[in-house]
Amino acid sequence: MRLTVKLPAIVVGAILLTAVASGVVSVVIGRNILRQAALDENVHRVEVYAKAVLFYVESARSLLTTTAELPLMSSLARPRELAALVLAHSDVFEYVTLLRPDGTVAMQEPRALEERLSHRDLSFSAWFAEVRRAERTVVSDLHISPATQRPTIVIATPVRAADGRTVGILAGALKLSELSATGSAAPRRSTLGGAGYVTDRRGLIIAHQSKPSYVEQQTDFSAAASVSAALAGKEGSSELFNPIENEQKLTAYRPLPDLGWAVVYGVPVAVALAPLDVLTRGILSASAALAALIGVGVYVLARRTVAPLARLSATAQTVGTGDFSQRIEAPSRDEIGRLAEEFNRMAGALAEKDALVRARAAELQTANRDLTSEIAERKQMEEKVRAASLYARSLIEASLEPLVTISLEGKITYVSERKRSEVALRESEERLRAIFEGALDGILVAEAASRTFLVGNPAICEMLGYTLEEITHLGVSDIHPEPSLPHVLEQFDKSLRGEIRLAADIPVKRRDGSVFYADIKAAPIRLGGKDGLVGIFRDATERRQAQESLRSAEEQFRGLVEQSIAGIYIIQDGKFAYVNQRFAEIFGYAADELLDQKPLSVVVEQDRSFVAEKIRQRPKGDVQAFDFGFTAQRKDGSRTEIGVHSARASHCGRPAIIGMAQDIYEKKRAEEQARQYLVQLETAFMSTVQVATTLSEMRDPYTTGHERRVASIAVAIGAGIGFDARRQEGLRVAGHLHDIGKITIPSEILAKPGKLGPIEYKLIQGHPQASYDVLKDVEFPWPVAEVALQHHERIDGSGYPQGLKGEAILLEARIMAVADVVEAMSSHRPYRPGLGIDKALAEIERGRGTSYDAVVADACLKMFREKGYTIPV
Repeated sequence: MRLTVKLPAIVVGAILLTAVASGVVSVVIGRNILRQAALDENVHRVEVYAKAVLFYVESARSLLTTTAELPLMSSLARPRELAALVLAHSDVFEYVTLLRPDGTVAMQEPRALEERLSHRDLSFSAWFAEVRRAERTVVSDLHISPATQRPTIVIATPVRAADGRTVGILAGALKLSELSATGSAAPRRSTLGGAGYVTDRRGLIIAHQSKPSYVEQQTDFSAAASVSAALAGKEGSSELFNPIENEQKLTAYRPLPDLGWAVVYGVPVAVALAPLDVLTRGILSASAALAALIGVGVYVLARRTVAPLARLSATAQTVGTGDFSQRIEAPSRDEIGRLAEEFNRMAGALAEKDALVRARAAELQTANRDLTSEIAERKQMEEKVRAASLYARSLIEASLEPLVTISLEGKITYVSERKRSEVALRESEERLRAIFEGALDGILVAEAASRTFLVGNPAICEMLGYTLEEITHLGVSDIHPEPSLPHVLEQFDKSLRGEIRLAADIPVKRRDGSVFYADIKAAPIRLGGKDGLVGIFRDATERRQAQESLRSAEEQFRGLVEQSIAGIYIIQDGKFAYVNQRFAEIFGYAADELLDQKPLSVVVEQDRSFVAEKIRQRPKGDVQAFDFGFTAQRKDGSRTEIGVHSARASHCGRPAIIGMAQDIYEKKRAEEQARQYLVQLETAFMSTVQVATTLSEMRDPYTTGHERRVASIAVAIGAGIGFDARRQEGLRVAGHLHDIGKITIPSEILAKPGKLGPIEYKLIQGHPQASYDVLKDVEFPWPVAEVALQHHERIDGSGYPQGLKGEAILLEARIMAVADVVEAMSSHRPYRPGLGIDKALAEIERGRGTSYDAVVADACLKMFREKGYTIPV
């Protein structure tokens, strides 16, 4: 074989062999790097997920135990109302059940589920037995709910009366679908796939981010090595095989010791190492192209000299190992010299691109990890602030308002006395009998000496259960309980002497032996020449019950107000008429120290005029209630921020202001921190967008700045047609990312100075779809992916890739199309010089209403021609 043929074959073979060896080494190194990076990220994600799950369970447990400790629950006065309140203001429980101490169901909310548990005995449940044994709050294992017939986890806590005696068990069934979704937001923003899941102490799945069906199927994961390790109290990360999912995974795991649960986060090895496949194909493609180029050059130049080719081959082998610092000496300006120069330029470009890609990748990974952590922390903080604010407001308003109404406006008044008819003793017998027998109250006439009854009316017969004839054979001692007779006879004698007119709460015995209480109005009379006593009996049972209800309500109200977590006050005549203990604690005083003090005494000097105006307007204003805040001055001189909710009311029959005050210093600080976090997140987000734009521009250096200029033009057009600031920001982000799909197009095509061939043009037309594929899974608050997909569509349907027409194209995409054309025509391209802004505007004017949206086109033309807008440099 001739040297001109043999030498190129040897060189090409050596290059290919070197490339393969380098590829193998790179794959091994890359695999280890990606594997370790995935494991590190999984450790971070499993920590975030574990915190989210623990916060979810602790919130549910705190809500249930707080409800069980409320006086209304411990007295079992209004358990269904409190249970409905818990379900209405939280999304953690599917239903709430109240059990009696023997395990039978006393109440189920929602009421629709109560029929399934009527008369059921749940004492067999493991969690019930544990609560009764330990007298503490218990979290159960996964089991089938008898109410819903679906897998569930129950949190149960004892309900105790005021004397500490357990009067019931309050249990709430967790929404496992919400538990599966908990903590999903932060991990799913990661560059890797994967999902987290939680098992109970037996290894049964109770939450799964990607496959919630595992919960419904009660799937057992105890055979997975990561789960068994976490249940044994260990935490760590490793590459493990999951026999249940039949998949090799990079897994991080950790226990939740207080609950006995295991939290695991896993990423399939194939997904984690997918970037390595792309890198391998790129190395092999580049090596093959380089080998072909060098082989052709060696074949052409072998006839003239072998030595330069030998040096070229040796240097190429060195570059093929990844050392881009090597250069080829060019002894002459012939083809070999030019080939050497081209090789040196290519090696230098590869070295620069390699360094830039590595640096950008490291920056992107750091920014993404910081963004993920900050989003998770901000979400937890917002959830805490939101859950604490909603629960405290709903509980106080639902519990306090009706009690205030009872205390201030609902005082029980006795039924007004019925005026006895002033009947003349000598009126006709018929009229007297009609009044006597028609009276609604019971009437008895007794002889003074014998205390026996002479006559009674039908109403007293109905009360006592005797006939009129039987009444005349009875006496005072027959209709009153024996233990009460001394008191009754004493009242009888006093009434006979005229000392009293009303004997209240006298016990009366019916014929069947039952006893009721009556108010008896009595007066002495002269009947048939004998002294007697007429008594009018009125059943006092309802009055006594109303008094007892009022007393109970007042005690409950007093307990709620005095033990409230919010400060409560009443202002009347410009002074504090009442403050509870919490209100005094907020300002550092004892409660009695603030009584009769002016409200402005606890307000800093600069806020006093503002607070005084609020107090002045409240009693006579049209607004029934109002919220405001001010800076308070404590007794010790320190300051804090106070939030006040006040309303017009009546106190002791006169106008007053009643209100609640809370120390909101920590809340305001948390809100300020949340605002700062939001600004940091927005900054990090735009930095990430800028990194993505920079990576895209690295593939096409001839159009550097195109995305940024298109974004600026699009924002200006959007402002011209009335977009608000938020929608303009969406245009800016879409403009920066609308051409990101060009990273899939070879740089040789992007930088080609001549006309593109049909296949090359088809590749260029594919970049909107590629941009959409890259952006579609990113959770933007704007339609960024759709704008990237549609920015080459035209109003008449002549655009690509979908051929959409008119209103089927997003308005943002129509704006982006005009901005893209204006910038592209005005700027230089590898295949032509810039055409200038005048020709660009002429193209927009020509295509108005056909290629381009008429409103958008008019706004663009007006912006440039009338308002003097210029394209940013």
